[in-house]
Amino acid sequence: MLPSVSVVMAAFDAEQFVGEAIESALAQDYPGELVEVVVVDDGSTDATAAIARHHAESSGRVRVIGRANGGNVLATNTGFAHARGDVVALLDADDAWPRDRLRRAVDVLVDRPGVGLVYGDMTVIDEDGEVLQQSWLAGDVTPEGRCLGAQLAGNNITASSIVMPGAVLRAVAPIPAGMPWADWWLATRVAQVADIAYLAEPRTLYRFHGANMSLGAQGDARRGELVKAAGFQRHLLRTLRPGDATPAEIVAGWAAFERNVREATALADTPFRRALDVNDADRAEAVALERSAQPALAAGEAAEALWPLLRAAAIDPWNDAARDGLAAALARA
Repeated sequence: MLPSVSVVMAAFDAEQFVGEAIESALAQDYPGELVEVVVVDDGSTDATAAIARHHAESSGRVRVIGRANGGNVLATNTGFAHARGDVVALLDADDAWPRDRLRRAVDVLVDRPGVGLVYGDMTVIDEDGEVLQQSWLAGDVTPEGRCLGAQLAGNNITASSIVMPGAVLRAVAPIPAGMPWADWWLATRVAQVADIAYLAEPRTLYRFHGANMSLGAQGDARRGELVKAAGFQRHLLRTLRPGDATPAEIVAGWAAFERNVREATALADTPFRRALDVNDADRAEAVALERSAQPALAAGEAAEALWPLLRAAAIDPWNDAARDGLAAALARA
């Protein structure tokens, strides 16, 4: 028997596109009685909620949940809480799916019980649906398996391509408060407990319209995205567990983290505007961790010293001893 599917759609002021997004979910070549769309209206000030309710009334397969505006992550958590399907998929309110997107992803989950998340490529389109870029990920990294380490440098697992077993989602959800994105957090968290699978085809239609939260951001908006990325990378680096990443993946992740911080700092309106905050408790914890790792490092036990030094450097990136110790441990590991 095929699993039932809940499509979770967080929507805020998306009146121009939300109808098309809902229709693309309802038009999947998957049994209609097994697909529900849960639209979470995140306090929209336009006709988003009215359009979603129209589809709810006409199809009987859409539920609309209203909430005060709290941002995409909180709205997505609300959708997760109301999702009843055996499988849960994400679809942004300004994107769309090709007709076979859901079926192809569910086939992977059915055929490979160890997979906890399926994602795929995107075709970038404009406001009118014209293709701007056929493949977003062609020639890029498409991590699979228990691949948390591969995601330290950045995220290629975009929300509208994510399809997950409901049991896996409910084991890791909700997304903690303060996380900047749903998709990157889900990808890294699921990679700790299950395999990730990639489908090159069919490609999600990702809409670039000038008001996207990440793609195309410039100036202070670009700085904001870099600060969020660096903050999330810092969170990952300070919470990695032994075995979550290889030394080479940590090197690549740390380099990407530093690049994001440098660019964010360069884009600031003053050199005193830091991209990351470090408080006294952070500094004290970093010093304690760095000192605890030094005996192992001195004894040539780089693998043992690596993890406390990584955590120390991520907690306080301005701690020279922690960064130097981390570099030494990585060179010897």
